[in-house]
Amino acid sequence: MKLTVAVRELLMDESGQDLVEYALVMAVVGLGLIATIQELTSGVRSLYSSIIVTIAGTGMIPPEIQY
Repeated sequence: MKLTVAVRELLMDESGQDLVEYALVMAVVGLGLIATIQELTSGVRSLYSSIIVTIAGTGMIPPEIQY
């Protein structure tokens, strides 16, 4: 009888629920940040590549440095 009461009280206890919710929110925010950073990284690489190609086309970069 005591075991069923203890299990029932354990199932009804919500004291750790906030911590789990915060952890889930932080996980979602972290995944969003990772996706955003990856997208920004590819955009910055593309920007620098176009700058290098433009500068290389003007002849301002010596041939041995061109990418």
